[in-house]
Amino acid sequence: RRSEAKIVALPRAANVARRARGGEEDTRVCIPLEELRNTDVEKVGGKSASLGEMISQLAGVGVPVPGGFSTTAYAYKEFLD
Repeated sequence: RRSEAKIVALPRAANVARRARGGEEDTRVCIPLEELRNTDVEKVGGKSASLGEMISQLAGVGVPVPGGFSTTAYAYKEFLD
């Protein structure tokens, strides 16, 4: 049995960043690593949250940290449903 695809409208950029930091429920299926911090472990897991923290702390002092994105726990739960 296939479930119907859900279309989720993304809010404006300012709201996206706020929601990624723990505002209302974040229903994005992926989040850029540059928007993640160690406080986002429940949303994306420890490795992705740590990479986001590294980007925010080390990129400014010249340490190269690759960018990317993380799929979210929300996306995984939706996939299972």
